[in-house]
Amino acid sequence: MGNVSMRQQPVYSADNSRRCLNNEFQVYTNQGKNLFSRGGHLYIKPTLTIDDPHYDSNRLYHGRMIVKDDFCGYCSQSTNWGCDRTAVNGNVLNPIMSGKVTTHASIRYGTVTVRAKIPRGDWIWPAIWMLPKDWHYGGWPRSGEIDLMEARCNAKVNCGGNDHGVGEVASTLHWGPSPSQNGFMKTHGEKDKNGGDWADGFHIYKLEWYADHIRVTVDGQQIMYVGTPGNGFYNYGGFGGSNIWASGGNNAPFDQPFQLIMNVAVGGGFFSSGCSYNHPRPWNDGSNKQMREFWDRRGEWLSTWHGDNVAMQIDYVEMVQA
Repeated sequence: MGNVSMRQQPVYSADNSRRCLNNEFQVYTNQGKNLFSRGGHLYIKPTLTIDDPHYDSNRLYHGRMIVKDDFCGYCSQSTNWGCDRTAVNGNVLNPIMSGKVTTHASIRYGTVTVRAKIPRGDWIWPAIWMLPKDWHYGGWPRSGEIDLMEARCNAKVNCGGNDHGVGEVASTLHWGPSPSQNGFMKTHGEKDKNGGDWADGFHIYKLEWYADHIRVTVDGQQIMYVGTPGNGFYNYGGFGGSNIWASGGNNAPFDQPFQLIMNVAVGGGFFSSGCSYNHPRPWNDGSNKQMREFWDRRGEWLSTWHGDNVAMQIDYVEMVQA
């Protein structure tokens, strides 16, 4: 069988698209302050847009952001004004710049291992995850998504009496016929640090992906285990209607090649208004000025951002095709 193994730094491509449906506040760039290596580690670091020489406070509040011209020389995602946006109706331009990388390599079954150190700081959302290379079954979430690690890096995220802040990492499979019909709650797991936090150092996040199961661990401790349903994921989800994965096996859509993605987002729907935080959430659900609300209250959260501690650091990546 084929083998893809990448130690040290794999080949990456910068990607300034934003994750679907989450209304995050960053724009992804390929600039050296957002993606850089030091001491053998890859840093993926969010920074303030006004620290960029192209921007100042006046442009943030009243100007225009053209990603191709200002940052990357190209733009990969034009939907939702991802390539060209203007500060209108009292909102601001994306107040945060950050990094996102996607491996050129893809695998179908096997293992993915990432040794990484996650950030610490309010509203920072690091992720190590996978998306389908060819979108064989259609747009998200029809072709699936595999999340090895996601974290909310606030010191406190209290939801229903449980802390979901930097002391917890989560893994999830996303799958379903539409964004409103997503079976992810049946394929989700969380791992608590038992009083510590996962930003304390490097940890090993590992995906074991086979036709009959998907398992994710951190330092050998299980975060999530999903056995392939005997009647397939479509029936397991109870979606009704025609099975969109009928052409695949019981483990469809997780039977196609996936690529690895690593990024650091800021804000967005991952931080629910139904939770309480160490600082009040600075934006409101339904507002058309969420980025401005976030930025105008930076005095509450910026003090939790300290140097390179806001970066996700990657020590190594290994992808092995089964």
